[in-house]
Amino acid sequence: MRKLLAMFLMALVSLFVMAAPAMAMDWRQSDRVVIQKDEVINDDMSLNGTNVIIDGIINGDVLALGNSIVVNGTVNGNLIASGDRVEIKGTVTGSVFGAATRVFVSGRIERTLAAAGYNVTLEPGAYVGNSGLLAGNLVRANGKIGRGALLGGTRVDVDGQIGKELKAYTDSLRLGSGAVIAGPVDYTSGRPATIEQGARTGEVAFHQNELFDASRATATGNTWWKLLRILGFLPVGLAALALFPNLRRRYPEIIVTRPWRTALAGLAVLLAVPVGTLLLLATVMGIPLSLVTMALFPALIYLSQVLVSWSAGKLLADRVRGFRNLRWPVIFLIGAVLTTVAVALPIVGWLFSLVALFYGLGGLYYLTIQRAA
Repeated sequence: MRKLLAMFLMALVSLFVMAAPAMAMDWRQSDRVVIQKDEVINDDMSLNGTNVIIDGIINGDVLALGNSIVVNGTVNGNLIASGDRVEIKGTVTGSVFGAATRVFVSGRIERTLAAAGYNVTLEPGAYVGNSGLLAGNLVRANGKIGRGALLGGTRVDVDGQIGKELKAYTDSLRLGSGAVIAGPVDYTSGRPATIEQGARTGEVAFHQNELFDASRATATGNTWWKLLRILGFLPVGLAALALFPNLRRRYPEIIVTRPWRTALAGLAVLLAVPVGTLLLLATVMGIPLSLVTMALFPALIYLSQVLVSWSAGKLLADRVRGFRNLRWPVIFLIGAVLTTVAVALPIVGWLFSLVALFYGLGGLYYLTIQRAA
């Protein structure tokens, strides 16, 4: 189940990347960013703040980062949103790509909804014109999805309408009495689905997944794997931080002083590298450079995770009195353990992995800019 969810989330990140605009946009950043009801903006927008509220009309694509993101108005374009809580109450005429702890949709999305979070809910009365790609601990599809749906999570509840097939990967699937699925239902789970009286579906295919039932039996093996990961991670991290001591000071400073911009820069790097590599492959002269890029990019990601682990330990040491006098290798060890445990959590580990990836690459981007300056 976790591997399947990880594959889905990687696909979701790819959707984020392909949807991110490569052109200039209108930037707004403050603690509270509000697009008023009487505002009509004819441009792509980047909205960064603790609270982001869209009550007006935006004729363009929107990238929104914040703790709480609420769309009450209209976005005539695509919406990319990431934060703790994302709510779509108004209308988005394009697609919505959301990654948040909680994602709630009660409004209208004309194209595709791709969302991942701890709780992802399509409320009764909500409408998605195209497909629904939803993943989380708890996934509720109680509105209307015009085409097919791919749902993955610990628990999946469907009590709405799906215009074509439903495909689900879950530990627990429930088709409520109000569920209307025009096509077949194909699901992988550790147990048969609960199909309530009144639910209407096409042909139902159940695939038993023994991984759900064997999760406890593999816990010991997973623990050893995590330990081996730390033991392999430490020498690389210690060597990098010893060879480049300036990184120990500059990297955490970047994350603290520009948290939202660092995450956004990491997203931009994920856009630039795959797309740039494909473009280089299209030219004879660019093929060698593209091959070098593909070989070095995984190493760049690995280095970025070393620096994120160091930053986690350093930020903790700066704030806990008993840790302030520790030597830097010990601080790095603490950070490596913290990040390893965070990404291994069964429900929200994927979110920590995503955050670490964005901040890791974004921090390296700003280090490069500062050095060039």
